[in-house]
Amino acid sequence: MPQENAVPAGATKSDHCLRAPAATVELREPASTRLLPLRAGWQRLKAAAAWLDDSWLRDVQRAMRRWEVEYRNELLRLRDPDAYRSRVEFAATGSTRADDLNDLWQIDASPADVMLTGGKRHSIYMCIDIYSRRTIVLVTQTPRASAVGALIRKAILAWGVPKVIKTDNGSDFTASSTTRLFEALGITIELSPPYQPKTKGDVERVIGTFQRDLAGCPGFIGHSVADRKVLENRKAFNARLGAKAEALFDVEMDLREFQNWCDSWSDQIYGHAPHESLRRKTPFEVAAAWRGTVRRIEHPEALDILLAPIPGNDGIRTVTKTGVRVDHHHYYTSAAMPGTRVLVRMDPTDMGRVLLFAEDGEAWLGAVRRGGRGCVRAGGAASTVGYPHRLRHD
Repeated sequence: MPQENAVPAGATKSDHCLRAPAATVELREPASTRLLPLRAGWQRLKAAAAWLDDSWLRDVQRAMRRWEVEYRNELLRLRDPDAYRSRVEFAATGSTRADDLNDLWQIDASPADVMLTGGKRHSIYMCIDIYSRRTIVLVTQTPRASAVGALIRKAILAWGVPKVIKTDNGSDFTASSTTRLFEALGITIELSPPYQPKTKGDVERVIGTFQRDLAGCPGFIGHSVADRKVLENRKAFNARLGAKAEALFDVEMDLREFQNWCDSWSDQIYGHAPHESLRRKTPFEVAAAWRGTVRRIEHPEALDILLAPIPGNDGIRTVTKTGVRVDHHHYYTSAAMPGTRVLVRMDPTDMGRVLLFAEDGEAWLGAVRRGGRGCVRAGGAASTVGYPHRLRHD
């Protein structure tokens, strides 16, 4: 008599498992509760769709095509922002204007497309006066707030004090030391909206001109990775195996020599080139023809004090009975009572001396040496070095 679970001839072991009562119960439950309702719903949907014409689908497709044509610019802005800016976005040529000399400056930074000795690529900081199109370039190893201060110092000593400086939201331009410097000099700072370089297009374009002129400079490495690869391939035939980047790119200049080259470019090349925006005049001619007043710094040493390095915590210290503490050292002072918050700057010419200001940086309190009692007050010898209020009225 055949057994109940006997395997028929030709059946496999898996068939036997499926015929087992326990396995049948386990499979029957998910099939009845999950798969069958889904299949029934799909059959009802197919039956309902059979009564419909496919014209509704064509109507939707035609409406989509019309919508894409009508809102093609908005779609391009979402899909490809760079293409939208280059092909569609309105360009207000000449919209950035200045009525007087030093009315408006624009500053920005960029890696230089040139390699210096040591195999390092440096950064440049560019400043342009919108009225005259004069430019000043500063070379620095790394972008930092101190480089912004050095650029402003160089431009102020050469041109005078501006009314407004426009830049972007980079950390070096929005640092507290940079903001404090502009406030002490009475300069208004304008920040362009994020990711909108066109709002300071003048300095962006002059940086592009500067980078293109670097092509004939020793150590030029190309404007992009693709350009750099072309230069490498061009010089590969005379490059030894394992040759350094300095030999590959014919690096000859150090930082000082490159800075001298940048100064010559600003003064002799760009400064004496006719500009369409200046009605074919040169920046040198426009600046020389200016007959208005220029606000200048009477004592450059005062500017150096405003650029003096600031210790940690943004330079703010609270005077205690032991004086002012900076880097585990105490500087005794009689210029402020204990409990007073002061701004501290390190003397760039004497690391054993600190310069004290009011907390807002406006009032000069004096200078004090490490471990020495008393303070050189503003009315003493240090007063010839600088008093911030002078900077605004000179």
